[in-house]
Amino acid sequence: MQARSSKKNIKYCDEIFHEWQVNQSIIENSSLNSFHLDTSEQSKQRFEKQYTALKKRFAAHPASLQQLNNVVYGNAKITFPPQKMMQLLHYLRTNDIASFINCLTTNRFATHPLNAEEEKLSINKVTGKYNSMMRLLFAQEKRNEQNNLLYALANRLFTFCFAKQTYRQFQDILQQPRLHPLARMVYSIIWNNLMGNGWITWHENALKALKTQARQGKEIVYIAGGNDIYQLIKHGIYTIRVIDPFLPTQSTYYSDGWRFLLQGNKVTGIGDQIRGMFGKKNIIMKRTSYTTHGTFKATLSNGTTKKLPLSTTTWQLFENGQSRPRGTITIERRFTHQDDFIHNNNQALLLSINELYFITTSDELSWGIDVGKFDPKLKLHIKQLAKPLSKNMLVNMQKADALDTFHFIQLGNCID
Repeated sequence: MQARSSKKNIKYCDEIFHEWQVNQSIIENSSLNSFHLDTSEQSKQRFEKQYTALKKRFAAHPASLQQLNNVVYGNAKITFPPQKMMQLLHYLRTNDIASFINCLTTNRFATHPLNAEEEKLSINKVTGKYNSMMRLLFAQEKRNEQNNLLYALANRLFTFCFAKQTYRQFQDILQQPRLHPLARMVYSIIWNNLMGNGWITWHENALKALKTQARQGKEIVYIAGGNDIYQLIKHGIYTIRVIDPFLPTQSTYYSDGWRFLLQGNKVTGIGDQIRGMFGKKNIIMKRTSYTTHGTFKATLSNGTTKKLPLSTTTWQLFENGQSRPRGTITIERRFTHQDDFIHNNNQALLLSINELYFITTSDELSWGIDVGKFDPKLKLHIKQLAKPLSKNMLVNMQKADALDTFHFIQLGNCID
C-alpha cells in the first residue's frame, strides 16, 4: 500500500546517526611488517610487568603457564627481547601465517594436557588468555597502535582459516584434539578484534573498495545493515539498499534514529528530511516514499513473537544544495533470503562480519542461506575485512562450522 504525503519533519544528522558519529572508527590498513619491538629499558620494564601479571593469572593452570613460557622464551635463555617471541614476530612481519602456526606447533604451544585444561575453563577465560598473550606479543606504549596491529593480525588469521590455499591446514587443526588450543587462539583473536570489539568498526579498505564499486554505478546492498550507513554516505557512497528486519530488541546495535529512518514520526513520513554534515559534505536526505507490503513475524531475543510491517522506505540524497539528487537510499524492512545473494553486475553486496555466521551455519540460528549455491563470481564485501570474500571462502566457513570435532566460540554475535 502506497502511503500518502504528510507534513515534513526535519531531523539532523547528529540525531539520526549519533551512535556512529561518536563511537565508530575507521581502522587503517596496518602492515604487520612495519612492527618493530622497542628494546628500550622502558619497553623491557613494560614487557616484564605484563609477563609477570600473566604468569600470576595462570598460576593455578600449569599447562597454560607452560604454554606461555613456550611462546615467549621456549628453551632459550631468559633475555630481552625474548628469542622465541622474536621468531614468531618474524613470521608475522613477513605475512607468513602458515609458518607462524607451524612454529607454535613445533614449540609445544598445543598439547593434550593443555587441551584438557582448556576444556574445563570458561570461554571468557580462554579468550582472555589468548588476547592477553597477543597483547604481550605486540607490546606497544600506545594502545591505539596495538589495537590496529591486532586488528591486522585478526584479518590475516581469518584469511588463513578459510582461504583456498590454507584451509586444509586449518581443517587439520580442527580435527586433532591435541591442536585445539591453536584453534581456540585463532578464534579468540578473530572474535575479539573483529566481532566482540570490532562489530562497530569499518576497515578502510572495505570503504575504498565499495566507493570504487559505487563510482562504477553499482548499488551497494547492505544486508542486515540496520541504519549503519553514516560512513558510506560520508565517503561519497550515495546509492544504497539496506535489507534488515529492524527488530526492536536490537536497538543496541542501531543508532538512536533508526525508527525515524524507517518511517518517521507521522503515519507515512513522506517529505521528512535529514540534514547535516557528513564529513565535509553538506547533505540533505528527503524521504520520497513509504510503502507497506503486509507483515512478517519475528521471534525476538526476549522469546516473544512480534508482528512487524514489511515496508520499503526511499530517501533521495542531495549534496551541497544541488537541486538534482545524487543518489537513492532504499530501506527494505524484512528478513534476507537466498535471492538477495544472486550475483548482479549492477550491485555490490555488503555484510558485517558478525552476520557471516548466520549464512554459513546449518544450526538453528541459520538464516537459511546456502552459500554453496552462490555464483563463483560473487564477491561479498565485509565491513571489517581488508578484502572481499569469495564463494570458496564462504563454503570453507560452512565446512568448518559443520565439523563435529571442535566446538568453541561462534564467529559471530548471536543476537536476535
